[in-house]
Parts: sequence; structure tokens; C-alpha cells
Amino acid sequence: MQLIEAFWAESTPHQRRLLLDEAAGRDSGSVTFEFDVVDVTLDFSQGTATVADALGDEAAETEPLATFLERAASFADDPSIGDGLTEMQRRPPRFAASADGEVRPLDAEGP
Repeated sequence: MQLIEAFWAESTPHQRRLLLDEAAGRDSGSVTFEFDVVDVTLDFSQGTATVADALGDEAAETEPLATFLERAASFADDPSIGDGLTEMQRRPPRFAASADGEVRPLDAEGP
């Protein structure tokens, strides 16, 4: 667990709040946060958290999601540091695909 421990040692309150806010707003699917030198993937469907080296070293470590989030909460960061939004709320989809495969912008008029 060297990579995960290194992530926690270098993590900021803002990063930890992003992770906790995401967990509070989701219960399925997955999301990846790209931080400076690591990528953190929270997989709510599988119940895992993966920290991967973003510099191409191919190193990655996975642990149970509950354990990972407990560690994020253990820092007792001020909740006002985060924005309380999930990644999907921060960056909503801009396009929609119909059942027949037609793709259109979500703000466009149409059937």
C-alpha cells in the first residue's frame, strides 16, 4: 500500500473533500479524478478505490472503497472546502444519443 499511503501524505483538503463529496452523491458507476501525479478511481459498483501512478509507471493499488473513504474522512477537513457536487454535476453531459444512434447536443430542440 505504498502508493495509497503516498497519496494520503501528499493529498490536500480540497482533494479529500472532492472524494468525499463524490461518495455522498453516488452509489453506482465509477469516476476517476486526475490529480498531479496520481489518478484516483472510485468504483461504487465494485466497492473499490484504485490509486494509479499517472506518470506511466503502470503501478496501481486497490483497496475497499469503505476503507479508502474512511481514511479521507479521518483528516476531519472542513466540509465547506468542497463544493458538495458530484463530478457529473460539475461537468454534466452535453450530448445525448437516441436508441437509433443519433447524437445531438442536449440543448438542441428535437424529438
